[in-house]
Amino acid sequence: MDVNKLLRNSMFFAALEEQEISAVSRIVKYNRIVREKILFFEGDQALGFYVLLTGSVRIYKTSPSGKEYTLSHIRPGQIFAAAAVFRGGRYPANCIALEDSE
Repeated sequence: MDVNKLLRNSMFFAALEEQEISAVSRIVKYNRIVREKILFFEGDQALGFYVLLTGSVRIYKTSPSGKEYTLSHIRPGQIFAAAAVFRGGRYPANCIALEDSE
C-alpha cells in the first residue's frame, strides 16, 4: 500500500507539502479490523484518529440501561475521531467495525 498516495488523495492532508506527507506517513499505522471488533470505547484516551479505507464502522453511545444509540456510520474515505485527538482528550463515544474494514 502506498501510504503517501493515500494521504495525498485525502482532503484532510491534500494541502501538505511532499516532505510533510512523508513525515506523516512515517507515523501511520495500517490496520485490518474484523467485523464486530471494538476500535475504542467511550472514555478511552484518544491516541490517534482514523481514516477508513474499506468497510464501515459505527460510532455509538450506550445509555445507562444498555441501549445503544448510533451517532454516525463511517464509510470509506471518511476521517473519524480527530476532534478528540486534537483536543488532547478522550474518545466521546464507542466505535465498532460493522464489517471487515481497513
